[in-house]
Amino acid sequence: MGKTNYIMKKVTLILLVVFVCSFSFAGPKSIGIRTNICDNSISYQHYSGHKTDFIEIDATFRPTKNFAGILSVAYNFSIYEWKCSNADVFNIYAGAGLAGGYSNSLTFIRGIVQVKNGFDVYLPVQFGIEYQSKKSGWQISLDTRPYFGYHFYKDPERIVSAFDFLQAMCGLIPAIGIRYMF
Repeated sequence: MGKTNYIMKKVTLILLVVFVCSFSFAGPKSIGIRTNICDNSISYQHYSGHKTDFIEIDATFRPTKNFAGILSVAYNFSIYEWKCSNADVFNIYAGAGLAGGYSNSLTFIRGIVQVKNGFDVYLPVQFGIEYQSKKSGWQISLDTRPYFGYHFYKDPERIVSAFDFLQAMCGLIPAIGIRYMF
């Protein structure tokens, strides 16, 4: 358990440094929430200046027992952008990134379904559409973000990795994001 906590602390520190550094760069930013029926996130976006490409950093929490959460970073590319009459923007985007966290997972051990706590490493893939109102400063998005990755837990003899099917499927459920741009 000690090695898992050490790794989790390092990953959290690295992602925190990325988050803090992103505040130091000039450019539009937005902060708010992203939610669906599986989980809730505090969401931060930093726009790169190339069209409406952005980096999204989310701290995701799920209302289930033993789920500490996932911290994810994804770079999203603008696929198509419509500029409306009053400088408002519709944007279709897609991207990928890295995520890590600590949660419980359903695992099959010797034919029995068990819940095991452990460290998670994921590759999130995101696809969505957003509306940005430059006049009011609000942004609304609808997207999906399945997490493809592994859940690591300690078995009595060794550390085991298992593909986390539940995380991937929860990410397919569309999420609504509401953020304020500044």
